[in-house]
Order: sequence, then structure tokens, then C-alpha cells
Amino acid sequence: MLVTTALAAVAAGVTWAQAHFGAAGLLAGTALGALADAHAPVAALGALHAAGQLDAGQVLDGTLVALAANSVTRSITAFAAGGRAYGVRMAATLAMSTGLAVVAAVVFR
Repeated sequence: MLVTTALAAVAAGVTWAQAHFGAAGLLAGTALGALADAHAPVAALGALHAAGQLDAGQVLDGTLVALAANSVTRSITAFAAGGRAYGVRMAATLAMSTGLAVVAAVVFR
């Protein structure tokens, strides 16, 4: 129940940010929501796209922002929980996967 409530709150926050601040609000809301979990903001982007409020490019950009923001949080957590060596390995892996996602987005846009 708590997870469902949190996911719904993030989705509502992303939608609100987009409605009040446009594209910048959409990306900022997505980034903030993704600090805790990348799924909820991406689901909110999908719902906005299905409602005709976002185009596919905006969904792609928002998804990349969510991935990057969540990777930062995961990297910080890895350093805190596993120490320097583990944190470096995890941060490098997450940076590589995020970078490859950006490359794929640019190539296939």
C-alpha cells in the first residue's frame, strides 16, 4: 500500500509540474521523482503520452532524465552501503548503462 501511494504521488507530481511549468517542469518533476524510483515517473510520462499531452520525444527525454537521476541515487547508495571499491564499480556500471541509453536515444531518434 505504501509503495502504491508513493508511486501515485510521484505520477501526480510529474503531471502537476508539466501542467504548471511546461517542459522544464516535466523534466524537473521527473528527475525529483526518479531520485527514489525510476518506474513511477516513467509511468507518468507514458500516461501523459497516452492522453496526448506529450509527444514521443518528450517521453524519451524524460525517461533518460529519470534513468540518470536514479543512477545518481543508486551510486550514492552503493558508496554508502558498500564502501569505495563497490561504489566505484557500481557508479561506473550505472554511468556506462546511462551513457549507452543516451547514445541509443540519439541514434534512433
